[in-house]
Amino acid sequence: ESGALFRRPSLTTRLSTKSPTRSAVKLGVGAPVSVNTAWLPAGPFVVAVGRLSREKGHDLLVDAFARFAPSHPEWSLVILGDGRERHALEARVETHGLGGRVALPGFIQSPETVVALATCFVLPSRFEGFPNALLEAMGLGVPVVSFDCESGPREIITHERDGLLVPAGRADR
Repeated sequence: ESGALFRRPSLTTRLSTKSPTRSAVKLGVGAPVSVNTAWLPAGPFVVAVGRLSREKGHDLLVDAFARFAPSHPEWSLVILGDGRERHALEARVETHGLGGRVALPGFIQSPETVVALATCFVLPSRFEGFPNALLEAMGLGVPVVSFDCESGPREIITHERDGLLVPAGRADR
């Protein structure tokens, strides 16, 4: 079923009850970093963080979001990071007609600020080692969805308990 990745009842229920007043917290040592978040979508949004390269699977995420978007006009997608696939991703976004719904702001200094404000974090990687961004999103209390690639996410997420695992590469799930 197209867009099922975003339509699981358990995740949809949790996402729809997210507090709109959630605030971002800078983790780590030192003074808090101020990040301009005025560009973020006003409504619910999915966030992904990572180098814009084929192995990170952002192309699959854009395709999945394209199937989800028509029936969920209030949702947006934010992909943080930069890399050699930027132009291909921008073209894919335009091909799907998602120009106003998908943001590719590039590298930002404190991505955890944006992740903390997200409705959901997605790790669309085709393969992973140890996905720090996934751990950081979970540590911020953000609901997570990840491809169940060969290593990494399965060791971190207990499916349907503290996140969702989707068969690797299956953006249609």
